[in-house]
Amino acid sequence: MPGRLFMDCSSGISGGMFLSALTDLGVDFAPLEEALRCAGIELSFKSEPVSGSHGAGMFTEIICPTEADGAGRGQSPPDAPGIIAHCALPEIVRRRALEMLARLEQAGLDAHGVRDAFSFHEGGAVHALAEVLGAVWGLHVLEVAEVWSNPLPWFSAGTAPDGDKTPALPRPVTLNLLRGKPFFYADAAQELITPGGALLLDTLVTRFLSTPSCANIPAMKNSAVLENSGRGYAPPELSKTKIRRCLRLHLFNFASDTAAPGYIMDEVGQISCHLDHLTGEEIGHALLALNEAGALDVLWLPGLTKKNRPGGELRVLCRPEDLPQMQEAVFIHTHTLGLRSSVLERLTLPRREEQADTRWGRLRAKEYTLNGQNFSRVEYEALARAASEKGRGLPALRLEK
Repeated sequence: MPGRLFMDCSSGISGGMFLSALTDLGVDFAPLEEALRCAGIELSFKSEPVSGSHGAGMFTEIICPTEADGAGRGQSPPDAPGIIAHCALPEIVRRRALEMLARLEQAGLDAHGVRDAFSFHEGGAVHALAEVLGAVWGLHVLEVAEVWSNPLPWFSAGTAPDGDKTPALPRPVTLNLLRGKPFFYADAAQELITPGGALLLDTLVTRFLSTPSCANIPAMKNSAVLENSGRGYAPPELSKTKIRRCLRLHLFNFASDTAAPGYIMDEVGQISCHLDHLTGEEIGHALLALNEAGALDVLWLPGLTKKNRPGGELRVLCRPEDLPQMQEAVFIHTHTLGLRSSVLERLTLPRREEQADTRWGRLRAKEYTLNGQNFSRVEYEALARAASEKGRGLPALRLEK
């Protein structure tokens, strides 16, 4: 059954620490090594058991002959998308890796005006490619449906350990990747979150909690089963103190006593208010703005309000930890004088993204499971794009036999 991975980043995170913790969870990287070898990339994931203040764990490093002497550091592989395309890996792994590299490239462009994604990674180019593929491969092997994280430790003094000319930490590209993420103050004069670690947080984490403790995960009120825990240690040279930094990963199965087998129980925040003072244009703009602000769903129910005025009820769904910012967004975009908020239990079907083969080509779809049977539904955006490309109406594509 798909699980949820909780990341305890209290002492920081790097790509290497994430791979090390995945190894401790039992992920085998040998199939990934072989896939890369067939695509022309020679490297290996070397792991060794270590022990530290957080207990027994693993340290995994990527050994790449072409970068052993520093050659190729900061340079892009000749054709990263081509390498990924030729790897014999599941489609979702290849697609997520490409999305992560594109995000790193955009963050670097915003920070330095340079489009070379790999030049912003603390490792060499091939090392960075393997790190990204290793992360999504590990999540695929563990059947992780969601990744949650606690707030992140803030660090500010010192310079990067690899000799980067960055005048202060965090690095500019790291800051770009960590925009909008929750932090707590940490009196640290070292790089606790590397660009590679920031990339993982920005692209893989689906939910940041408001408190550091794993015990405060809302869904823990249901029957959460701890499947396994893994500890990934940083290289000794990255820890300026005698305490070796560690990333802890906890893999949970959230099958609830109140939910029938095959369903997932969690929580969702809901905001509602009655509106009778906005024009149609203002209501339309508010719905669009709330969606862009991060709402999971926005619903407008027209009706009659007090004094028989035409109006309606606005309902906004969001993640429970996003309630404060969404409440502010509702006030800003509607000028309502009051609203109601609550946290509701939510029952969902296990689902994942996939590339579905259709008569119109391979389109992005959502696969879900109901009563043990798998169903696939093509995403609206993908179907609309196909309709536009073929000069057809959207109903024609959906209803065509």
